[in-house]
Amino acid sequence: PSNFERVYGTTRSGKEIVNVDTIQFDSYEDVRDIIPSCTHILVTIPPIDSNNTTNTTFIGGRPRNWSYFCDPVLNDPCLRLSETVKPNTWIGYVSSTSVYGNHNGDWVNEDSDANCEPKSKGALYLRAENEWIGAAKSFGWKVNVFRCAGLYGDGRSALHTIRKRGIQQETKSSAMKVGNPTSRIHE
Repeated sequence: PSNFERVYGTTRSGKEIVNVDTIQFDSYEDVRDIIPSCTHILVTIPPIDSNNTTNTTFIGGRPRNWSYFCDPVLNDPCLRLSETVKPNTWIGYVSSTSVYGNHNGDWVNEDSDANCEPKSKGALYLRAENEWIGAAKSFGWKVNVFRCAGLYGDGRSALHTIRKRGIQQETKSSAMKVGNPTSRIHE
């Protein structure tokens, strides 16, 4: 159950979700129409690399010539968030713990420095975080950044991999090799 009068969610697959009004992610007019009624917006779409022209020169067939560097939602000219999101709207941006980078085995928490390598996925997430924070200041939105570990798309989590390959092969994966940093969450 939700405390919200109505919950919307975008989908690529068209999958129905209980208690969620789903909208096809690229139905820009429909998404743009509901945004002004939203009091809370959660963004989970990952940043994109502006140097990777395959993904960033065109998004959905449209040229990329926006003022922000790597966040495709913030930059989408069809959504026009600066015009459609009302001031005081809460925006949650789901980032990644990869922004912390390598801390040589030391504990990392929310107060730790971001040591991500330049041009890494972590650097893209850090840049996108700062873009959302800057946009929120410019347009009067309230933004919270959530740094989550283990962000995977459908069917690509570690558990899915184990199920596909079996436990023996999973323990030999590149994440288990000496020298490859991994992210662990500790309660």
